[in-house]
Amino acid sequence: MTDPKSDPRRRCLPLAEWPLADQEAWYAAIRDGGLLDDRGLALHWRPETRRSVIAAYGRYLTFLDRTGALDRSAGPDARLTPDRLRAYISELGTQVASVTQAGRIRDLAEALRVMTPGASYPYLVMARRRLKARARPTRNKRSRVVPTNRLVDLGLDLMERAETQPFKREVWRACTYRDGLTILLLALRPIRRSNLAAMKLNQHLFKIGEAYQLAFDGTITKNHRPYDRPLDPRLTPYIERYLDHYRPALVGAGESGYVWISWRGIPMSECSLYGKIVQHTKAAFGHSHSPHLFRDSDMTTLAELNPEHVWLGMSLFHHSDPRPSEEHYNHALDRTAVERFQDTIHKERRRIRGATRKSSLK
Repeated sequence: MTDPKSDPRRRCLPLAEWPLADQEAWYAAIRDGGLLDDRGLALHWRPETRRSVIAAYGRYLTFLDRTGALDRSAGPDARLTPDRLRAYISELGTQVASVTQAGRIRDLAEALRVMTPGASYPYLVMARRRLKARARPTRNKRSRVVPTNRLVDLGLDLMERAETQPFKREVWRACTYRDGLTILLLALRPIRRSNLAAMKLNQHLFKIGEAYQLAFDGTITKNHRPYDRPLDPRLTPYIERYLDHYRPALVGAGESGYVWISWRGIPMSECSLYGKIVQHTKAAFGHSHSPHLFRDSDMTTLAELNPEHVWLGMSLFHHSDPRPSEEHYNHALDRTAVERFQDTIHKERRRIRGATRKSSLK
């Protein structure tokens, strides 16, 4: 059996290898025009969105090249036909799950939309809608969701382990404390992984009074809306312990404005943060719990422990609300959501620990 990673059918043709007409169409789509010029339709896209769409279009070009249908003298609008699309979707269905298949076709549609303004692809629109409706996750996400109080306990336990247990190297101790703080912060403020990795001192994380604040402008948030949230004051001692003691040990003689530092003394990437969180959660719970699942944990916990306030999840997770009145009450909702949610988690942790102590005395 061919290894999926080396399967030539799955190769995404790099942008530099696209036909010249396609490259020109893409660069026109991301062009920032002058005062009197039109701007590209994809100019506002995030880097990760661009990468995803480039990969999807490159995957489609690979299919055309393999099947002898890639005419490099033609433009991107002349290549797609119902029969080719049908064959491409069929091949994808044998290689990837339905959710991934739907995502590939969605991104292909987005590529053609911005690369060929004015062109119409009704059959592609229809396929995109139907695949999205049929897509089903291959794994049961709900069964993997861990209650937030257990994530909080894991973060606190890792930090306590760093403070009290012996380590062969001090840098490993610092990494353990860092990982614990990362998990604790995500459990109570489930920001996206890209924002977590981008955090810089005094820019995205800073102190106001007795509490720290998280702030990201709309250029680096998924929904293009500024993110400005306070952290629970009870996190302040843990954050300052990391910033004053463990982070300097990781940075060493180097310099960095980023919050999360690797054992090599350089900023941690999204992949590194993801790997550490998956590693610790798998060891603690028997299965991995990705950073994105922290959002599901918080929403589920809020719904189960405080169902009358489940509507606060919209503000807690920085989701967009289509109602016109959003701008008038969002700020109040944000603060209320944070305070009520964090109080709920702390109460639940105290209740569980109290019940555990009582049962041990019987």
